Amino acid sequence: MRFVLSILDACSMCKTILTACLLLLASPAFASDTDSGEWASPTLTNLVHTLFRYGALDLNDDRIIDDYAKITECELVIKFYHNDFKWNKVRAAVRQSMHMNMKTYPSAFYYVTRVQLGRYDFKGHMFLFDEGTKLQGVNSFQLTDQRVPCGRENLTVIPTDYHLIIDVPVTLLGLPLSEKDAEALLDRMDLNDDKDRVIYAQFNLRVVHIAPMHKVMGSDQKIYYTQQLMANNLSMRINAQLDTIEFFEDKDRTHLIYTYNAP
Repeated sequence: MRFVLSILDACSMCKTILTACLLLLASPAFASDTDSGEWASPTLTNLVHTLFRYGALDLNDDRIIDDYAKITECELVIKFYHNDFKWNKVRAAVRQSMHMNMKTYPSAFYYVTRVQLGRYDFKGHMFLFDEGTKLQGVNSFQLTDQRVPCGRENLTVIPTDYHLIIDVPVTLLGLPLSEKDAEALLDRMDLNDDKDRVIYAQFNLRVVHIAPMHKVMGSDQKIYYTQQLMANNLSMRINAQLDTIEFFEDKDRTHLIYTYNAP
């Protein structure tokens, strides 16, 4: 009888691991959410993947893996996290899958912002940017993600606030266009009732370096994970370089107007 029960227990555990592995293989979280060529969408999943790829998060730390699973595999967390032994097996499957996919994680991101065109400068042959959306001394891109907790489980160590920083600030006075192209653009804006002259700038950024997170003892005697060795600073800094800025006529970024190549 004990032998039969042992077999049943083993089969139950095998079913648990098989279920976890099937869910992991079917999950889109292990592929980059890239929807602009080589530039990845700055989702929390993609950003955390990048932290792992650049060694900023410790793949051997169970608390970090648990948080990662809450972000990417919430269904598994809800199903197995309450059982220590089953979850330990699932955690191992998650970690193994990450090892296998590490080289596919993003190393470049895009950041999109609205820009408003002002008057056309006939001498400079460009649309000057409106005062409220000028691109002057731009060197920081803040990426935040307000997430709904995974069931009853909140994130405990992985941050949701990210800053992409470039060394050389960017300043652009306006959008260079010939008079012919500028007039055609205005005609299309009039046709689409775009009286505010709104276009969309996509900054294409390549990751250069990410300082690792450390465990720090806070004044409340709790352990915090932080990059800047200060328990009250839980945001992540990602050092990047700007490759290009693409200016699009439409929100879906299908009609390219102009590309600025960073020096």
